[in-house]
Amino acid sequence: MTRTDIFRAMPRARLRLLLFALVGLATILTLVVTIAERAGAATTTLSGTNNRSTLTVDAGDTLVFDPNNDTTLNMTGNLIVRGTLVMKPANGNVDHVIRFTGINESNFVGGGMDPIASDVGLWVMGSGRIIFEGESKSAWAYTWQSGWTGDEVRAAPNTPGNYSSFPVVTKAPGKNALGYSTELLNLTRNVRVEGTSSGYSHVFIRSNQPSTIKNAAFRYMAPDFGNSDVTGRYGLHIHHSGNGSRGTVVDGLVIRDTKGHAFVPHMSNGITMRNTIAYNVRGEAYWWDEGDSSDDIVFDRAVVAIMREASNPSNRHRLGAFYLGQGDNVTVTNSVVVGLQREGGASRSGYIWPEDDEATWTFRNNRAHNNETNGIFVWQNNEMPHVIDGFAAYYNAQSGIEHGAYTNSYVYKNLVLLGNGTAIHSHALGEPGDDSFTDTQIWSNVKTNGGTLYIDEHARDPERPVRFVDCDLGEVVVRDSGGAEPSEYDFIRCGLEPNDFDLGGAKSNSVFRVQRANGTAYRLTGTGAVTSISAFYNGTVPGSGFIDTGNSVFKDAIAWLFAQGITQGCNPPANTMFCPDDRVTRGQMAAFIVRAKGYSAIADDFFVDDGNSIFENAINRLRTAGITEGCNPPQNNRFCPDRFVTRGEMAAFLVRAFEYSNGGTGDYFVDDNDSLFENAIDKLRVAGVTLGCNPPVNNRYCPNDYVTRGQMAAFLKRALTG
Repeated sequence: MTRTDIFRAMPRARLRLLLFALVGLATILTLVVTIAERAGAATTTLSGTNNRSTLTVDAGDTLVFDPNNDTTLNMTGNLIVRGTLVMKPANGNVDHVIRFTGINESNFVGGGMDPIASDVGLWVMGSGRIIFEGESKSAWAYTWQSGWTGDEVRAAPNTPGNYSSFPVVTKAPGKNALGYSTELLNLTRNVRVEGTSSGYSHVFIRSNQPSTIKNAAFRYMAPDFGNSDVTGRYGLHIHHSGNGSRGTVVDGLVIRDTKGHAFVPHMSNGITMRNTIAYNVRGEAYWWDEGDSSDDIVFDRAVVAIMREASNPSNRHRLGAFYLGQGDNVTVTNSVVVGLQREGGASRSGYIWPEDDEATWTFRNNRAHNNETNGIFVWQNNEMPHVIDGFAAYYNAQSGIEHGAYTNSYVYKNLVLLGNGTAIHSHALGEPGDDSFTDTQIWSNVKTNGGTLYIDEHARDPERPVRFVDCDLGEVVVRDSGGAEPSEYDFIRCGLEPNDFDLGGAKSNSVFRVQRANGTAYRLTGTGAVTSISAFYNGTVPGSGFIDTGNSVFKDAIAWLFAQGITQGCNPPANTMFCPDDRVTRGQMAAFIVRAKGYSAIADDFFVDDGNSIFENAINRLRTAGITEGCNPPQNNRFCPDRFVTRGEMAAFLVRAFEYSNGGTGDYFVDDNDSLFENAIDKLRVAGVTLGCNPPVNNRYCPNDYVTRGQMAAFLKRALTG
């Protein structure tokens, strides 16, 4: 019987069922094959050594380096990523490397928005993204870190006159004569993108997707070609991505040995660059094009170590390691410039506010030392609320700060300027700010150990005198005679007497008013004439006193907290307000405690929900110190930085931070018996940090009430002063 006869002999219903089954099976097999084909096309894994001329990762596809094995991709042409490229070794013993070889830099064209065959490098385009995550380690620190053995760790120069020596070390050198430890820079990474010493490459990102680059190294980048250092081919160039780059995190990236700019977030928004190192680079290390804006950019714990001019610099005199360009909500904090070379440039500096770009930067706790240049250089005329807070400059060959141009309303506070060629070189006179409370250019709490203020010529008449408050200048040298306008400066509690002024080059109509600590005052002119006058100043410095605390019962504690550098204010960058009645978030609590206790070590990125928090650094320091576990036990991979802190939770934070162990007789309050923080609350009461929440009886603690910023100030002051 043939197969046809078999089908004819079957009952019609059974035949129909068989046909349906066969069709269904065919459909399933087709679907399985299609899925398999798509899976094969979508994800490709590289392992071992791979050599390619060009390679494109198409949109929707993923190229993965084998996480368990050393993997190298050698390229002689472009690697274009329109999908996803992943280099994420399973551990520190596995290396992932992309190396571009055989590059002829003279063939580069530069510029433009799209890949160019001659401009060999890594291009991330369209919806492409890269995920690079090397072995987690401290990128740099001031003490030797566990896990650094065998790595290339270089110590920055830290003694007078040394601007270029970065020796490899195996332990931390001692502190210098000023008491400063030096930076230890770990340049070793197990995820790398490289050119070669004979042919430099670049990384170009123009994508609508955020990328992640953590604990990686880019070397032999930013080739030298053309007649300008504005080439579009840099170490890491995130170019015209707009809001597509929001959420991009660059953490622990080393860019070294470049011929041009290292970190360039150009017209791209929402990028955080943290724990980064630009080592042995040319041109402004952290930079974007003049006149263009990048918003919501964070440079935190960013380092520049050895920087020289590019072969065709746009402005060889006004060269700055951090070019503080145009944009909204832009920040540089906890960062360092060391080893910037002068090379005949007149006004180079670690940090530059250039004349052609204006933006209000949050600038806090930064440092510049052992540069052959200035620490800071400003050349602007505007009334914007610039606040430079907590800046330290030492052993720089020129000035700690050179400030121009003609008139502006900058506010400097909490400065340490030691062992520089000159402490401060002043060109600009004062004018009121546009924020309604900065009445002139102000310098407050300036430590120089008897340093020099050099007053230069002025091109524009002052609207207000420049004001110095609480400083220890040893000498004021006035050389304004060649300028169009006279000097007007006020000094309050700066320890200056008439013979501390060198008026050898002063205009006769220049005026200097000095108010001593005891309230007596005098007026000095450029001719040397001295006249006793009444006290002329009893105000506060914007950002050094708060305009909203006068009626707060916590105003004394708030003022003390500010004086210790534990609080900055609540309205950066001006920070003229403290917001004493606002509730404290967990992120703010972390910052308060970290500043109060001086925690500096960071062992890891512990939490998944703080990546976009300005307090991430403080949160990780708090976790490293063992003060917090998290907010979602038992997993504890979240911190909840925006959640408000209750008084009970605050008790637990402070008890751990200050190691209070004595609970006394216990049960001091009638309302905490059901609180899981009762034990911590009792310890806080015995330590005298809290009295209660219902004075004068104070038999209640209110453990479930939220903590206000004013209350937090009082708690911390009591904890720190006993």
